[in-house]
Amino acid sequence: MSSLIAFIKSKSFLKQVSIVTGAWIVFVSLVMFMLGFYTHNGEKVEVPNFKGKTKAELDKFIESTDLRYSIIDSVFDLKAQKGAVADQVPKPGAFVKKDRIIYLTVNAILPPKVKMPNLIDLTLRQATARIETYGLRVGRLSYIPDLAENAVLKQMLGGQEVKPGTLVNKGSSVNLVVGSGLGNEDIFIPNLIGLTKSEATLLVESSSLTIGAILWDAGIKDTATAKIYKQAPLYKPDSRIGSGQSMDIFLTNDLTKVKPDTLTTH
Repeated sequence: MSSLIAFIKSKSFLKQVSIVTGAWIVFVSLVMFMLGFYTHNGEKVEVPNFKGKTKAELDKFIESTDLRYSIIDSVFDLKAQKGAVADQVPKPGAFVKKDRIIYLTVNAILPPKVKMPNLIDLTLRQATARIETYGLRVGRLSYIPDLAENAVLKQMLGGQEVKPGTLVNKGSSVNLVVGSGLGNEDIFIPNLIGLTKSEATLLVESSSLTIGAILWDAGIKDTATAKIYKQAPLYKPDSRIGSGQSMDIFLTNDLTKVKPDTLTTH
């Protein structure tokens, strides 16, 4: 036991301990240095503002920043430039280590599709709120006399009616035809016999009336050239109905059903 104590107190033992301790300190310092070098410890880069940069501009823009980028998501904003960066993480002005990846969200080049909602018979206020929740916009408003005052009668894209559930571009403008109520004026019933549907629609709407039910003959082949052979209310000279009321029409490709004595010049 006494010999062990004597060895521990000897200069040789203390020297070996000093060597081991020094070697350990050097090893730890070297490891810390290498970790710092590998992770760029203490080297910070300020994150620039990527917003508004297009994909074509990004590679050149990031060359001098010691950073990298990755596009991870897209949004659609009508007011923003298509294909341009809309958001980034980390935000501009933050300090990060070199080679940090900046995650980008870009504005989509093509608008996503949404289903057209059913707006028929809603009030104008209700229709406007529903249009906006679908990411669409209210376009042109047209008013025609109708019993359903302030209610949506037709929903249109451009000049064409669009059915609920139809896929349309998000951000599209939806034009609405709205009822303005029935006036006190009586309107002469127009003679629609021999007209096509499109011709009759123009005549009826210009008379402050509306097209009601549209009934097609069975086996009809060409709806564009089909002729009206019956209408309700019936046409009689000097007969009238209230403004805003509807007229039902019956169409056929069989011109023998369109009686010659019912044809007239409008």
